Amino acid sequence: MVFSEWLKAFRRYWWIIALCTVLLGGLAGVITARTPAKFQSSSSVFFYVSAADNVTQLNEGTVYTQYQLQSWAKLVVSPTVLEPVVTELGLDSSASDLAERIEVEAPEQLTVLTLTVTAAEPDEAWKTAQAVARHLSGTVGKTIPKTDGGKIMIASNVISDSAPPATPSSPSMKINLLVGILGGLTTGCLLAAALHMTRERHPASIRDRDSIESGVATTTADKQ
Repeated sequence: MVFSEWLKAFRRYWWIIALCTVLLGGLAGVITARTPAKFQSSSSVFFYVSAADNVTQLNEGTVYTQYQLQSWAKLVVSPTVLEPVVTELGLDSSASDLAERIEVEAPEQLTVLTLTVTAAEPDEAWKTAQAVARHLSGTVGKTIPKTDGGKIMIASNVISDSAPPATPSSPSMKINLLVGILGGLTTGCLLAAALHMTRERHPASIRDRDSIESGVATTTADKQ
């Protein structure tokens, strides 16, 4: 179809386009409103060399931290870290269930580990993220080697969100409405184009139908 044919289709079947847009946009809004909200909160654990007797130990400590970061990332979702969190916060879930709601990022060549907790309530997400980061830091601290002077070589700082999340991470009403409206608009345009092409390919049958309707109208008028 050329551009002019598209315009003819839109003008003739504009009501179909409008109907599809309203229906799918409204459906997206209803589904979004009925979908339970989810909130996310993040905490980061920054590992650094806190004690070194010389430059060699400092370099070794940095390399050790970068190398171990991936292992510590796996430790985040382990029962060793999560079971104390469940007990401390009195969560109505097991450690394995909580692990499924945690995402961990541990970029290579860095010494920062970030964990994100998803929960049905903003306070739960916030407090859980803080607790997991704190218990991870304590668990890792027990496994870190010491310098020749008996000092712990690697220390960590926990950095958390300052407050619970104010808005849910999902679902997004704006995005879902936009997707629904665009989907309805596209569907309506395609239907309008299909109906227009059908009309153009079978003009004879359409003229016959129009003639019949015109004849019936004329006969009715004569009788009156």
